Amino acid sequence: MHILVVDDSPTIRAITESSLSELNYSVTAVEDAPEALNALENLPIQLVILDWMMPGMDGIELASIIRKKFTERYIYIIMLTARDGMNDMVEGLESGVDDFMIKPFDKRELNARIQIGRRIIELENKLRDSLQQMNQSEHEWSATTEAIPQLICLLDAEGNVMRTNGTLSGWQLAREDELNGRKLHNLLRRIFPEFAKQIRQHWQEAHNLLQKGRNYNFEGIDEQTARYFYVQYEPIGNRIIEERSFAAISIQDITDQKQLELDLLSAKQTIEAEHNKSEKLLLNILPKRIAERLKNNEATIAESVNEVSVLFADIVGFTELSRNTPPHKLVALLNTIFTRFDQLAIHHDLEKIKTIGDAYLVVGGLSVPNTNHVESIVQMGIDMNHAIHNVNEKWGHNLSIRIGIDCGPVVAGVIGRNKFIYDLWGDTVNTASRMESSGLEGYLQVTDAVYKKSNSNFNFEERGDIQVKGIGAIKTYLLDSRRDK
Repeated sequence: MHILVVDDSPTIRAITESSLSELNYSVTAVEDAPEALNALENLPIQLVILDWMMPGMDGIELASIIRKKFTERYIYIIMLTARDGMNDMVEGLESGVDDFMIKPFDKRELNARIQIGRRIIELENKLRDSLQQMNQSEHEWSATTEAIPQLICLLDAEGNVMRTNGTLSGWQLAREDELNGRKLHNLLRRIFPEFAKQIRQHWQEAHNLLQKGRNYNFEGIDEQTARYFYVQYEPIGNRIIEERSFAAISIQDITDQKQLELDLLSAKQTIEAEHNKSEKLLLNILPKRIAERLKNNEATIAESVNEVSVLFADIVGFTELSRNTPPHKLVALLNTIFTRFDQLAIHHDLEKIKTIGDAYLVVGGLSVPNTNHVESIVQMGIDMNHAIHNVNEKWGHNLSIRIGIDCGPVVAGVIGRNKFIYDLWGDTVNTASRMESSGLEGYLQVTDAVYKKSNSNFNFEERGDIQVKGIGAIKTYLLDSRRDK
């Protein structure tokens, strides 16, 4: 993969270029937007890492120009920035940026994000190739159907060939002087034995319709020669004054047309498969109704929900573990944990919103119907702690989990267009986050609202009032998820 680095700082540029070179990427480094555009014109750049703040044209403007100018191939854009505000992220996404990295960056994180970009580029290019193949097949099909040679014969009432349009010898069937009194299927069987049998089998049905003045047609195939044919019978009536004339038959060799149809079908199936993959990926990120609104190009997608349950969970000890664990083992461990959490969310009729590092956010009562979402989310918190315990036994680690829960109203919506995010906002979300950060390892810390709606089924103990940043004193309760079932 050829990567373009755009940064006006010689130091950052050198560090980024060195890190990428160590990861065996082909790298071109430039200091400003004009040099970047020149490199994109002349080099097979697939991925761009650019700085936000640059003299002249900044990274936002450059990303927007790249999206508009270089449409023949998909270029993945990662923005390096010290900004981490929501408005800054929205501005970047709307300009065409695919991903963000906060300075200073970690080389392993950079490589992981590049690998995500590589997969998206491959999927985008495969989809474009399939569309091009389908368009080409449709064009070839249209050009071919009008140029297929036909064999036309005049038949008597017994199905004997009386004369042809002169192409019989071209089909290598017989000479003109060998035609009189011979059945058409007998002429065909030397070259196309299976198709000749089909001609003979269809004759009686065709004869009955021809006597009533009606046409008859069918498609045939000769598998031995891999040829396809379209056969059409037409009654003669009184239009041709010739003794014993009964019907005309035309036979088209439509093999090339059929092959194009099969190619077109294959291309359409590929497109459909890629579309289904995209649909599945979209539904993994968004609720179905939100995904439909996004596909309908709604400018702003947001909704208020009066009552949901929100759970924040953080894996304690994971950051320290990451310092001494190889990247592939670390990702495998985190994937094992979060996959189990995903299964628990489905089991309890809850909905995962996102993961942030080693933190996990889940909501109940939002998109998935669940009248008991408060109790369901408390039970999931208990099950999450048991899942961490099982992971420790299997992997030999000593991880634990800290969980916070609140319930109440939220606002849910989609941020961004090129790389969108489905998220939640509101005091309920903030309070649940504070419950987690001020909680204890192995415990669920919940608000009074959660306690009142679920205490009949769980053994809570009152912790008392705690000071929560930005909120004030809140009465909280603890549930030892290591003991409760």
